[in-house]
Amino acid sequence: MNKNFTVKTSPKWLLWSILTVAIFLVGAIVIAISGLHSVQETRIGTTLTVNVPMAETFYEDEQANIEAACEQAFSNAGLKVIDSYTGEIGTMSHEIVYVFANGTDVSAVATALDATLGAAYDYCDITTSVNTQQVLAYLPGGIVAFALRDAIAAVVFAVVAFAYVALRFKLWNGILAAVAMAGSAMITIGLTAVTFVPFTGSTIYTVYLAMLIAAVLSVFFASANRKAEKSGESLTNAEALAEVIPVCETVKIGAAMLAMSIVVLVIGLIAATNFAWFALGMVFATVAAAFSAVLLVPSVFLVLRAIFAKKEAEKARYDYKK
Repeated sequence: MNKNFTVKTSPKWLLWSILTVAIFLVGAIVIAISGLHSVQETRIGTTLTVNVPMAETFYEDEQANIEAACEQAFSNAGLKVIDSYTGEIGTMSHEIVYVFANGTDVSAVATALDATLGAAYDYCDITTSVNTQQVLAYLPGGIVAFALRDAIAAVVFAVVAFAYVALRFKLWNGILAAVAMAGSAMITIGLTAVTFVPFTGSTIYTVYLAMLIAAVLSVFFASANRKAEKSGESLTNAEALAEVIPVCETVKIGAAMLAMSIVVLVIGLIAATNFAWFALGMVFATVAAAFSAVLLVPSVFLVLRAIFAKKEAEKARYDYKK
């Protein structure tokens, strides 16, 4: 069964590649139409609250000016606001809350705001207070900035993994590792977008998980094909490849991880929503990595190995003539 499966699926590299890209593109279309779905998360943060004892109508007129003064003070102090919101305590009392990363020192800017707002609005007692508490906040820096940082980190990870596998095994195995990680990341992102699972600070890390699993399975694959080639095997056709690649072992690993992910998902559904989103992302990551390892990588390997075999033959003829 192992051999027949590999013989039938490994020549279909174009089909698996198109399917990978299609899942990602469908997800990208969903994001383009409905936006990148995100929800607020509960986290520990530092808050600076500006209490404004003004009549409601007067507060509405002055709110923009007060917020501008606060934002200028934060900018001068080099502080980064994660989130902000306003609240109404009563018709004569309002508050503006600014959220910062946990541990941010905002005492100096709070003192400065007391002085600035106190001078500008000496007819009412505007005060500031600083607290460390659980807050609701979106992805730090906004969705675009957060996604960009994670994309850069993912590329760095992929380059490092490619270099490691290419140096330890062969260049084509390094390329395969990069292909596996890219394919796993694309499928995970596509499935997350299509199912409207929120991109939060926790679920975004499932993309890294998919890449990590794909990288590990790629090392197993590279080790198996290197051992076979050292024994004199020529892995340039599906039949020869089917003799050495550990498809059953890969499926067993993937099935075990998928089962673990489902258990985590069930616990998440009972325990907390944010945890459930992460657990569902784990399921996507496991499925994506298994797809890459079992279908995409062996098929692309045959293509790459044929290209490198041809170059090796040409080089051998050239060296022989010389």
